[in-house]
Amino acid sequence: MRAGHTFRFAPTSRVLADLAGGHADGSWAHRLRAYTKPDLLILDDFAMREFTPAQGDDLYEIVNERPARSIIVTTNRAPEEWYPLFPNQVVAANPSWTGS
Repeated sequence: MRAGHTFRFAPTSRVLADLAGGHADGSWAHRLRAYTKPDLLILDDFAMREFTPAQGDDLYEIVNERPARSIIVTTNRAPEEWYPLFPNQVVAANPSWTGS
């Protein structure tokens, strides 16, 4: 916490692995809150490889559950290069990703 604000930093691959574990053991909603509750979420190394349908859905849920909270993504790809990495193109086109 810095100046009263909370944040969470994590590599995107670890976030997705953690949420996959939540699907497996029934703790997904609890785990999701860990990524939607902080004032700022920083996803490191975003879009390094293709996402599975479940991973794409999990990312969609993270973004949509944070309407008034910021997300920073670090990536080596331009946002338009993300589309082919998502199995569901509607998820990739979510305007929340680019602030549109």
